[in-house]
Amino acid sequence: MMMVMMKMMMMMMMMMMVVMVVVVVMMDVMMVMMMMVMMMMMVMMKMMMMMMQQQNFSVFRSSGLCALRVEPGWQRVVQVDLEMDVIVDSVGSGLISWMVEYPGIRATSDETETKIHIVQRELSGIVPLAMDTEILNTAVLNGRTVAVPVKVVTVAVDGTITDVSDAVQCRSTDEDVVKVSDRCDYVYVNGKEMKGRVRMLVNFTYSFATAQLEMNVWIPRLPLHIEVSDTELSPIKSWRIPVTANTPRAWLLLKTRTSVRDSDDEDDEERRGRTCTLQYQRAIIRILTHFVAESAEVPNQLTYMLGSDWQMDITGLVWDFLKVEDPRIARLQDGRLLEGVGTGMTSIQITANHLYITAEEEQDEEDEEEEEQDEEEEEQDEEEEEQDEEDEEEEEQDEEEEEDEEEEEQDEEEEEQDEEEEEQDEEDEEQDEEEEEQDEEEEEQDEEQDEEEEEQDEEEEEDEEEEEQDEEEEEQD
Repeated sequence: MMMVMMKMMMMMMMMMMVVMVVVVVMMDVMMVMMMMVMMMMMVMMKMMMMMMQQQNFSVFRSSGLCALRVEPGWQRVVQVDLEMDVIVDSVGSGLISWMVEYPGIRATSDETETKIHIVQRELSGIVPLAMDTEILNTAVLNGRTVAVPVKVVTVAVDGTITDVSDAVQCRSTDEDVVKVSDRCDYVYVNGKEMKGRVRMLVNFTYSFATAQLEMNVWIPRLPLHIEVSDTELSPIKSWRIPVTANTPRAWLLLKTRTSVRDSDDEDDEERRGRTCTLQYQRAIIRILTHFVAESAEVPNQLTYMLGSDWQMDITGLVWDFLKVEDPRIARLQDGRLLEGVGTGMTSIQITANHLYITAEEEQDEEDEEEEEQDEEEEEQDEEEEEQDEEDEEEEEQDEEEEEDEEEEEQDEEEEEQDEEEEEQDEEDEEQDEEEEEQDEEEEEQDEEQDEEEEEQDEEEEEDEEEEEQDEEEEEQD
């Protein structure tokens, strides 16, 4: 209704302006009156706009509902304007149950619940602001909490910024990395964390708006590295310093005092409680470590804060936890110095339970790593030797196979030669057989000839006998 009335008033004002323009053309005297009327119209329009703003200040406005896009196939047939009777300072939300009744057919829709958010201004969102987006978890080293203050502000549609830090809710996505205070006014680490992470997220909620604070949390990598500039501290010749009974070296001097005095002066000096000893060398101590965090892209992959080639000096953070195992041999002094006291061997320890490490243990670890590397190299050498042996065996096998092939070729050649010899022998045998056959044929021919000759001889003999008989007969005759 308000919109219709406004439109009607605007049309009436436009008509009045047109009429007045016509009158002004006809009568120049009316110019002043027209100006006055126009000013009155502008004042009335401004008052109407102010009334609209007061009417539309509500939990949510009908204009906002009308701006919603209507899905294809649906038709908007009703709209509801909700207004607050009293403007409150607090924010919150609640549920409204409603249904639609159709009087003509006496039917109703199902009851529906709608969540209503109450805000003083229409919000664009909330923004968590931290003093720093990087946290070095040094609490793991010395137990001292590291905190970063946080404020949360809202940004309204008109650009208004409001601090709502006391009214927000917050939660860390992983308390093993970073924690957040109950009042949501700072994030912190207290030394109980187990790991670091790149792009760690902390959730903040204000009414219906949510936002995330992104931080990088770095944690020292254990074990720590103890670096001593010189591991052998020797006494300095010709540099003697006085030692009283209260100094750490007095008991050592009393213990090593010889039973025979060289002179009465020394006896008197010792009786007066004053003596001298050699000054020992000093060394500089540094505690180093990497600060690491889990990668956000690749699970369980470590990211180094300054790169894997760089370590950070944390001596000042753990100096109170350093201890010399045997103070009769060396002692710690201010300025990160280690001073020799007497002869012998000792180690430096970090006495914090979760950081307990000694220079000897570190050296042992390094030695173990070197041994592991040596073992790996030996294994690699053995594998190479085995590979060489396998290669030699393969070469030998190849040679044997070649020799076998040569022997087979030789055997094949010998077999071929034997076959050729056999063929030659067969040919010789065939020739021999042919010769024998020829000999047999010749013998047969000779026999036949002999038989023929014998027959001829017999015939001749018979002829002779006949002749003789004939002769005898003739003689007889």
